[in-house]
Amino acid sequence: MSSNIAIVVLVLCSILVAGSRVSAENLKAETNLKAQTRYVTIPILYVTDRNATKKGYGPQRKLEQLNSINNLHFGWLDYSLRRHETTTSSLEKQLGWSESHKRPRCVLETKELAEVKGYHDFGQVIIDAAKKSGTDDVFILVHGFNTPFDHAAKEAALLAYQVQRPLILYSWPSKGKLSQYNVDAGNNEWSQEHFDALMDELKRIKDSSGIKFTLVAHSMGNRLAVRSAPALQGKHIFKQVFLVDPDFDAETFVHYLYRYARKSAESAEVAEKTETIEPTKVRILFSHKDRALPLSEFLFGGYTRLGQAADSLLSVVAAPYAIPGKVTDALGSTANKDATITNSDQKQNWVMNFEWIDFTVLDHGVIGHTVPFEMIASLWSTSLPGEGLKLVPSNNGAPNRLASLFLHLFGEQDHISDKIDSSERVVITTKRRRASVAH
Repeated sequence: MSSNIAIVVLVLCSILVAGSRVSAENLKAETNLKAQTRYVTIPILYVTDRNATKKGYGPQRKLEQLNSINNLHFGWLDYSLRRHETTTSSLEKQLGWSESHKRPRCVLETKELAEVKGYHDFGQVIIDAAKKSGTDDVFILVHGFNTPFDHAAKEAALLAYQVQRPLILYSWPSKGKLSQYNVDAGNNEWSQEHFDALMDELKRIKDSSGIKFTLVAHSMGNRLAVRSAPALQGKHIFKQVFLVDPDFDAETFVHYLYRYARKSAESAEVAEKTETIEPTKVRILFSHKDRALPLSEFLFGGYTRLGQAADSLLSVVAAPYAIPGKVTDALGSTANKDATITNSDQKQNWVMNFEWIDFTVLDHGVIGHTVPFEMIASLWSTSLPGEGLKLVPSNNGAPNRLASLFLHLFGEQDHISDKIDSSERVVITTKRRRASVAH
């Protein structure tokens, strides 16, 4: 009897030991799985009018002939980021994302599409990428000043990681040096025709495939976006637009609004005969921690930049019944002070629906002027700023001290106001771990 008990005990002990080994092996396997998925490589489509070099694309303009102005560089790039999570969704696999346990030696790899000879060919590549990913949403990113090509690629990967959608990077020839601001401004203007040609192609793609485009522009990249208004007029290419820290003259922006952002009598008549087109949602993101735009303001003689969100003329967008009389007169019916005109009547005069968002709480660094990628993704998909955050009404407040100093220095304080009535401010509602991606 005792021998039988001993045998039973030995068997139970063996089972327990084996079980512990299996648990240990499972734990080890799970740990290895997590280690193997620390990094993800994200493919990004790109268009650039930079010069081609042996290592990619440089800071100079591409060489061109008069008859080949739109003969640009089109291709794919792969960028590796540290992931937040250890699992991959089916959508990520469709997007062509790949995982690895260590960062690839060559973080940035570019592959120019030899078969693409122009925008029309590139349009088919965009359509194919959208079909493969199983989505009809595609993002366009335009970077800002002081941004080499590899830095622009990183920004594109960060945005693509958050939105999980195909993304096209438009990279113009920024010198990538703080001392080359004026050179960047010139190169940005030189790139305008190329960017406008891309807008024409996006219109063709939208009409033929039903793809919905979202534009994200940062800093000086907003100049390309705003100056493309003549090419965009009446085309309704973008469902949503994010103008982040826009380095663009605020009063000139009002000129573009007056000419291109109102519904004409012709477009209103067309809209009555066809289905109603929802206005493009335009969000202007600004921060009071931004030190870059006040410096730009200084270079432009004290005139406010759009991203400072403080110029009185910007009330044309936010509160058209509370703007100076001379601007009211200039804008006619769109800025009529007659209280009998309702908000709905006012909105019908615009092809864009504007929203000002103060994201100071998320801006960081000594200079600020950053891009809140995670918040943009959340606003795009839910119209909310993200977990642990909320939007509250805000009177915007005065510009930061640096901006105020330059305004007084140049005697342009009359071009500033202390609030934009319809501004919203991002606030933290709970303890929130700042999501970050190690690069």
